[in-house]
Amino acid sequence: MKILDLVVHVLDKESGNVVLSHKGIAHDNVLSNQYFEKMFSKFLKTNYDEVPLRESLVLTNYLRQKESFLNMTTEIAMLYFDLVKKINKIPSGDLLFFRVLDEKLGESFGMFKLDYNTGYTHEISYNNDVLVNNIIRNNSILPSPSQNVKEGFIVSGDVVKIKEKNYQYEGGKWSLSSNLLKISNSTKSLEKIRMVEKAINETATNYAERDILTKPIAEKAVYESIKMDSTIDPEYVADSVFDGNEQAKEKFSKTLEEKGISGGVKVPNPQFFEKKYGKQKIKLGNGIEIVVPVDLLKNKDFIEFRTNHDGTMSVLVKNIDGLNL
Repeated sequence: MKILDLVVHVLDKESGNVVLSHKGIAHDNVLSNQYFEKMFSKFLKTNYDEVPLRESLVLTNYLRQKESFLNMTTEIAMLYFDLVKKINKIPSGDLLFFRVLDEKLGESFGMFKLDYNTGYTHEISYNNDVLVNNIIRNNSILPSPSQNVKEGFIVSGDVVKIKEKNYQYEGGKWSLSSNLLKISNSTKSLEKIRMVEKAINETATNYAERDILTKPIAEKAVYESIKMDSTIDPEYVADSVFDGNEQAKEKFSKTLEEKGISGGVKVPNPQFFEKKYGKQKIKLGNGIEIVVPVDLLKNKDFIEFRTNHDGTMSVLVKNIDGLNL
């Protein structure tokens, strides 16, 4: 990756000011480059959302104007500040804007919001020519580069990758995608994934299919579908969860249709979701929790779920080489 531009604008909500940089960070600033590269790499390993660029009129308009990068970042920073300055729950922070080239010379640009942390440091002062070391509080500590980005976006080609927090406040709700980028929830990949999961649970409950294995089996099907082509295929999931129950399958398909979902749901960052669904946690009624690799979930050579005569369930774990306590 080659860094083309880095620009930082400071949003000081306490004083009600925006401190706009008049120039980007020098290209040979090793510390800043390393800080940004670590955060960029960390972002790409998380469960970011993904939408087509055309869904954000704000971003497409800025790109169409072809202003200088510094001017564009200044306008976005001012817009962001105007939207959040009266929402107390949204903390002050720096907006780190960037423009980079990847290994294939594809250009990306984006923004990371760096929320301030509170930390403590020393202060050296003089009192009547006597040196005094004090401990003071610093309310403007930037996050560690090893931390996940809480809010930000990357525009790559015709796709926008988004990480965001949702804030509830007296006047309503705030999110980066809805309020700044003007992207509707219905187009976001993560929202569609949540809809599929909710439709599975609703259908299972309505058709008395829900038992201890419904959620693990559904997530196993999601995992297998993602492994095949980086999408969630609702039909494949329905066949796995509601095998032999055509009425439940039909209801599941209709529920998705009502939610505006048809066909496969593209999964952003499939490696993250493969890891997420690769192991399933099963919670038993007596408080015991079992973590099972999805590949072994329905393999009775290793784990078996039995329904007892009195209606209770037993779990039998087999072929154990040893215990890691």
